[in-house]
Order: sequence, then C-alpha cells, then structure tokens
Amino acid sequence: MKIKIIFSGLGNSSGRKKRKSNHVIQRVIRQCSHLNINHSLNSKVISKHFPWCFVVPESAKKDVFYLGAFSLLDDGKCIVLYTKTSDKWMIKNLSNIANVIFWCSRIIAFHIENENSVIDEKKLRSWVTSLQRYYSPLWESVLLKSQFQFKNNLDVLTSETTYLDCNINDNGGVSAMPWMNWPYCIKSFDSAWLWRLNRQGNILDSVKIDIRNMDVSV
Repeated sequence: MKIKIIFSGLGNSSGRKKRKSNHVIQRVIRQCSHLNINHSLNSKVISKHFPWCFVVPESAKKDVFYLGAFSLLDDGKCIVLYTKTSDKWMIKNLSNIANVIFWCSRIIAFHIENENSVIDEKKLRSWVTSLQRYYSPLWESVLLKSQFQFKNNLDVLTSETTYLDCNINDNGGVSAMPWMNWPYCIKSFDSAWLWRLNRQGNILDSVKIDIRNMDVSV
C-alpha cells in the first residue's frame, strides 16, 4: 500500500502534470470548504482543524476509490493523507473500526500541535511510512524490529490526548454509520462520503456530498 501526502492550498491548479488523484480529492475538498462543513451541530466542540475521513470514487466507470483523511487548515490550506484501493479491499478494510482511514485521521490529529495548525512535517512523514509498512506483511513481520513496528506504537495515536481532542468526550459519538448498507452503499459512485472520528473510533460528524455534477473524473 502507498499512502500519499498532499500539502497544498485549495485554489484551482493549472498544472498539466497534476495527478488525477490530487484533482479528484481536491475538487471534493474545495466543495467541502464551500459548503462550510465544519459548521455542524458539533462545531462548538470540535476544532475547525479536526480531520475529516473520506471515501471518494475515482470515477463512475471503475471500482477504484480514494480513501483517507484531510484537515482544513488556516489560510485556505489543507493536508491530506490518502491511498488508492480496489472496492473489494476497501469494503473489507472498512469493516474494521481501526482501519487505514482511522489511522490517517489520527496521524493528522496527532501532528496538529496548536490553534495555528502547525505541523511537524518530518514526524508526520515518519508516521505515514510506519503505517504503510503496517499493511506490508514483509515489513511488519520480518524486516522491522518489534520496537519499530506500527502495531507496537499505535497506542500513542489513541491514548494521548492531542490539541484537537481536548474538548471531545471520549464516550461521545456513535458506533454506526448513518448510511444504510454501509460500506456497500459506497459503490453507488455518485457521492463522496465524509465523517469525523474521535480517538475511540466513534463517529462525531458525517456528511454525504453529491458529486455527480462535480466532474471529479476529469
């Protein structure tokens, strides 16, 4: 598995070499920004920088999806961690609470250190590398010493209260998604699915965005 990182603004990009995945994801994130999705019922409790998890179809013609997490930072900027997967792998992975999307969300939350959304990029990249290796049996079970294995360090991402976790009740949220037939409903290919999780994996917020008129497959 390859987990990619985007540090960028939300403006339109004219670069011809811009990855299709970047285009698809950022179109959805810009739409989220325009819809002001952070102003939900929980906005007084949840920081505006608190990460959103997401699943976005690459197009209506392929059983391929982008999944990960992003945070809307200050000055119109964002940080995104994402991977590209088949529908079968995605559905299997989303059946577990501690899935790759959850860990992407926790890594982002763990590295936003204050209200100015300062991020230690070097440390973040180190955690992303560790998460990638977690999904590689060769790396995690054979090549890495136990103290460097993600499974032996992941408690740090859930046990420590980060700046973004301060006002959130660990017992809050709900355990089930609000959408019927989750996660199989994702294969409708007409929506972007977004939600926010506390460090226990409970759902704090959820949004479904119609992307049929967004031309995300360009």
